[in-house]
Amino acid sequence: MKNLYFLLVCLSFFTIESQAETSNRCLSGKTGQNNLIDQLNRAKEDSPVTNLILKKYPQAIAQERTEAGLPCTDCEESRLRDQTQPMGEIAGQIQGVLPAPKMLFKPQCLNIGAKFNSNTAEVSCPDGRSSRTRDLCIDDKFLTYLNSVISSFYACAQNENMAPVSPEILFQMYAKESAFKPQFAYNGGVGLGQLTNVFVKDNLQPWRGGKYLKRIAESKKPECDAAQVIASKDLRSAPSIGNLCSFISVGEGMERNILHTLVGLTTSWEKDIAPLLKDYLEKHKGHPALNDIKSLAVINAYGFGGRLAARAAVRRLTQFPPDKFREHMQLPLYGVRKSKQDGKERVMNYTEYTNGLAKRQKDIAQQFAEPLRSDFAKNKTRACINEVN
Repeated sequence: MKNLYFLLVCLSFFTIESQAETSNRCLSGKTGQNNLIDQLNRAKEDSPVTNLILKKYPQAIAQERTEAGLPCTDCEESRLRDQTQPMGEIAGQIQGVLPAPKMLFKPQCLNIGAKFNSNTAEVSCPDGRSSRTRDLCIDDKFLTYLNSVISSFYACAQNENMAPVSPEILFQMYAKESAFKPQFAYNGGVGLGQLTNVFVKDNLQPWRGGKYLKRIAESKKPECDAAQVIASKDLRSAPSIGNLCSFISVGEGMERNILHTLVGLTTSWEKDIAPLLKDYLEKHKGHPALNDIKSLAVINAYGFGGRLAARAAVRRLTQFPPDKFREHMQLPLYGVRKSKQDGKERVMNYTEYTNGLAKRQKDIAQQFAEPLRSDFAKNKTRACINEVN
């Protein structure tokens, strides 16, 4: 029986080795500009957050060991990557070991999404040096780790009832905000989720996002062990967007960015959007469009116009049945708003952010090869989401 398990694991990693030739290339940036890759390597040595995440999602370690030509027995505890999950399940059943959980996003979608460029300055860490060259290399191993962080924190949010958006919407948001690049910053946003100072401060208010940070910090759920390291630290000493690396550097900063994104979305949903939708959701209870409506309504508060624009859109669209509500959340929805600064009335698009998400997905889809292109045409962003175990 032990020999059979050994054979299955070795066969699985032989599959990975045949794919190794396609790695070690920059999906964005330039070869040799390894600041982000060096940060990740350091984080594997000294970051408790990174090590907790890799313990749950060992696929990145398995990939590196295979590429280094290590014996299959050294890879055993790392189990298998997503491509060989069925074999991993069989091996796990033989030895009574659970297979590694699948990550949220399919690698090929991340690889394409990361090829889009940002026009803002990029920041190297830990020195915080800023440049406009946009040449820091991101390879598929880095994206594997990024995928594991998002997957880990999203699993925590789900277990603490703090996941108000679907994985599809989360993919769309990161694709639009940063193209899955953690190093970009300007005065309008920092890092992977392009967080603003106002957004982070809102997350730290005890009556707003602080409530949810505390829930994670005190969580007993094993899914939250990595996230609660950051949540506990932030409740003790508030992080500042002014220190760019605290929201960019790999090992804690990029991870903090992801955590605060989820906390901020939860705050927007619970405090700003859900109260407006309560009667509507009850009236149309059981309708298949409601989950999409909830996700679109709350993510709309993330972008231009913030929660004021998002609430205005919800008020306007609750007059429609769910199918129409969902449709109009992805189309321009114009209204007149009076500025608090000068008192002038201006026309604004209340759904500008969700419109932008849809446009970026169309741009990404054009880069897909078959069969993903056809799958995406049929199922939209759902084609990029793994069915997590």
